[in-house]
Parts: sequence; C-alpha cells; structure tokens
Amino acid sequence: MLFNNPYKNDYDHRPERDAKGRFRDVFFYTGEYHELKFDLKTKAKVRGICLIYGISFLAALIVPGLLNQPSSRSIMVCLPYVFMFLPLIFFFFGVFSFFQAPLLLTRERFDKSVLRMKHSAVAFLVLDIISVICAVIWCVMNKGGEAPFKEIIYILSHLGVAVLVLIFGRYYNKVFIL
Repeated sequence: MLFNNPYKNDYDHRPERDAKGRFRDVFFYTGEYHELKFDLKTKAKVRGICLIYGISFLAALIVPGLLNQPSSRSIMVCLPYVFMFLPLIFFFFGVFSFFQAPLLLTRERFDKSVLRMKHSAVAFLVLDIISVICAVIWCVMNKGGEAPFKEIIYILSHLGVAVLVLIFGRYYNKVFIL
C-alpha cells in the first residue's frame, strides 16, 4: 500500500500556462463520487450516533477485561482480547474522518471514513467471536477452572459486544447503503 496508491487512476491532469507563460499541471478528480443521502443536519446526527457506537464498543470491550477470571491468565484467551483494540482504533479513525467529510465523497474519502467504520466493526466482531471460542476452549480444557461463574460472565459479556456490533451493522445498512 505504501508504493501502490489504489486511488491514482481516479485523478487526471492537463497542462495549463500560468501568468508567466510556464506550463503547470492542473490535477482534477475523475473518479466515482459517493453522495450521502442526507443533509448537513442529519449528517451531524449520524456522526454523533457513530461516535456513540464507538464509545459503547470501547465500554463493552473494557467490561470483560475488568473481570478477574482464571482464563485471563492464559495467553490463548488474553491475546484475542487485546487484539480487539486494533479494529476499535481504526473504527475511531473512520468516525473522525467522517466528521470532516463533505456530503459528496470521493472514493478515497468514502473508503477511509464510511467503509472503514464498516470493515472495523466486522473485524471487531470476528475477533470477539474468536475470543469467545478461545474462552470456551479454555473452559473445556480446564473443566471450568476454579471460578466457572466468572468464566460464564466473561463469555456472556463478549456475546453482548457481538450483539452491539450487530446492532451497529443494522444501523449502518439503514443509513449508508446507497
């Protein structure tokens, strides 16, 4: 991605003379535009709701981490949980990019704001499911451990995160599907 810009074919240029008679390249956008189907007032409401979803994702992710269950001392359970913060960070990048985006988005702006929120939510959900599977495997291997009730609460809190992401997906489809 560093050396290959996928958006380079969306731009074209033509030479023009400036005031001193020298040629300068004038670049202009020729790619697809994505027009959001709402006005500025609705966009402000949508971006506020997306930010609230991001904050609720963060809160729902922190809650399972506050539990002191025996499986949290296992790298198999702990690692997927820690990796869940990465798509959440990218989700916030998408939300803050959407804050600054106009109603008529270039393909690059659409990909780095609206589509980034969708892909981050999907990655967040996948890592959440992996985390639940690892916790269940740990419980089966250790026959529930010394505190099976804490393990059940941990797994149910992750399922709550999954439900929250699915609710966001439904909201995303209602608002952004063009």
